[in-house]
Amino acid sequence: MFRDAVDLVRNGRDGRDETKKVAGRHSCPARSALHDPHPGAGGAIPYRAPALATLMENTIVMRAKPAVREADPEIVSDDFKLEDFLPHRLAVAAARVNRLMSHRFEEASGVSIPEWRVLAVIGRFGVLSPSAVGDRTTMDKVKVSRAAASLVARGLLKQSQDPTDGRGRLLRLTRKGATACQNLMPLAHGIEEELARGLGRAEWTALQKALVRLDQHVIGIEDPDAAEAAD
Repeated sequence: MFRDAVDLVRNGRDGRDETKKVAGRHSCPARSALHDPHPGAGGAIPYRAPALATLMENTIVMRAKPAVREADPEIVSDDFKLEDFLPHRLAVAAARVNRLMSHRFEEASGVSIPEWRVLAVIGRFGVLSPSAVGDRTTMDKVKVSRAAASLVARGLLKQSQDPTDGRGRLLRLTRKGATACQNLMPLAHGIEEELARGLGRAEWTALQKALVRLDQHVIGIEDPDAAEAAD
């Protein structure tokens, strides 16, 4: 409706423009002055139609684009507190424990946490492929590959071709690697005991059980088929 009104005003204005041109030649001076947008000294009434068209267009633009309420850039929501968000709290606690272990392990043997995880699972299962190491440590392929390459370069791991897979590799501990793994186990147990002292025995046991259940629950969320197979 407003667009039609604007067209009507524009059409009327165009028509009056043509009328003015004709009026300048055939109409009386007083009548021409009435429609002249730039009157002379005679004091004729100025032409106001363009101002009306502009007002109509502005009104249509304002109605066509309703105002959107913008969020306050300073405070979006005061109901959500990151420090109380359980997934964040778990991640923070895990990061702090890893930082503590990293400092202790690097001071004792210069082994990083990813490298120690590789040593620990291979020391337990004997011979593993890189993909199996990733599954048992929940580390991605890139992290496993870097850790294994560092351990092989330091003589702690031996890498060989998988006889059942021409493109596969197998990882096993060297004598030096087995010694390093054995020397790090008491340090790992000591860190675990140090953490346990911050909780009561019942709390520590409950935490262990809760972590197992939570881990299984998350696996079920990510892959329901895998969760059913595990049960």
